[in-house]
Amino acid sequence: MLRGADNPDSLRGVSLTYVVLDECAFIKEDTWQKIIRAALSDKKGRALFISTPSGRNWFYDLFNLGREGDDEEWKSWHKTTADNETIDPKEIEAAKRTLSSFAFKQEYLSSFDTTGADVFKHEWIKRDVEPKNGSYVVAIDLAGFQDISAGSTNKSRLDETAIAIVKVKDDGSWWIKDIMHGRWDIKETCNKILEVIKEYRPVGVGIEKGTAKNAALSILQDMMRQRNVYAHITSLTHGNKKKTDRVIWALQGKFEHGRITLNQDADLDTFVDQLVMFPTKGVHDDLVDALAYVEQLALNSFVPDYEEDNYEVYDVVSGY
Repeated sequence: MLRGADNPDSLRGVSLTYVVLDECAFIKEDTWQKIIRAALSDKKGRALFISTPSGRNWFYDLFNLGREGDDEEWKSWHKTTADNETIDPKEIEAAKRTLSSFAFKQEYLSSFDTTGADVFKHEWIKRDVEPKNGSYVVAIDLAGFQDISAGSTNKSRLDETAIAIVKVKDDGSWWIKDIMHGRWDIKETCNKILEVIKEYRPVGVGIEKGTAKNAALSILQDMMRQRNVYAHITSLTHGNKKKTDRVIWALQGKFEHGRITLNQDADLDTFVDQLVMFPTKGVHDDLVDALAYVEQLALNSFVPDYEEDNYEVYDVVSGY
């Protein structure tokens, strides 16, 4: 029996022993989860998933189940066009010369690591030790707490809360200390934010404006009073810009010209992966989004034009 998946409901009511889903990365996830999976249950049937990658969608998640080896019922294999003995190697080389790197990696190398717009390049990413000058700022991109508490069937698809801890140097360049991330409930999130504030004493703390911020702010303020740790929380906004435009505006030039460096001792592999894949359908960008918000908090340090020996403070509150 051969069926198309354009109309998923047409596949209902069939008992299956074995099913092959071809080019399943381009089939809706619900077709597998709500229809075909149920059709295999009564006969304990099996399934084979075959596809060219299309970003990191549900097919990528299934591929990882077999690759990680934690579930003995899942196995994964990766084959490229070069593994097909009927394809002339010269044809592959010709395709490599004429196709975009994105198209060649996806169609010929079966790669999930396809950078959609090639906005950020690996060679731009530099690591360094902590600079001596500068001040810390913290930008926070909150996930929806209701999604976390509801318990999604596929938590890898849920957004994460990201806390970007960045030292802004006197010349305005950035050094990324760390970007904490995870799927935490509201109290755990607030606790982590407060611990970051206590440890780094940032000159600016910002949280993305929205319902999640409103929900977290009251809890965060209570925790501040209880622990005697205080910080003014700035509302970070998207400025009526699409996320892609906002991220590119804030980060692309800085990375290209070496004005953003990463902590050489921090585990920032997840951030780097999200950065070079940005913007790609099915790939998270929470850590990149949090870093882009630093643009609204970063303030240059100014060197005073007076001699310290002749300086006298008249007002310690205003600094005059």
